[in-house]
Amino acid sequence: MIVGLGQEKSLVYTAAFNKCVSFGKTGGKMGNKSVPKELLEARDQIDQIDRNLVELLAERFKLTHQVGVFKADQELNALDESREAEKLEELRRLCSDKGLNPELVTELFRRIMEEVVKNHKKLRQ
Repeated sequence: MIVGLGQEKSLVYTAAFNKCVSFGKTGGKMGNKSVPKELLEARDQIDQIDRNLVELLAERFKLTHQVGVFKADQELNALDESREAEKLEELRRLCSDKGLNPELVTELFRRIMEEVVKNHKKLRQ
């Protein structure tokens, strides 16, 4: 199961990811045409990056779980609004340095942080 996603979504994303990976490795076709070697190589690199992103996300959720346990033990709020705001602002700055869309990146991280807070609240129950 992909950490941070419900079991149903995790299975759907995993199946879709595996299909994409196998498509790239089998020399898939685009319509009736063969996919050029350069495109397949680029897709393989993208697939590896995607796998790395999932691994990093799993690591992040393991660490945030430790934070959640600490917060629950210390009876601290699950949500630290100032930390979240600082983090999102830092990500916005990183986006401008890397030429990325800050709205996209902050929305992705906002969603990740929502899941973390939800998990932290579960630890308090």
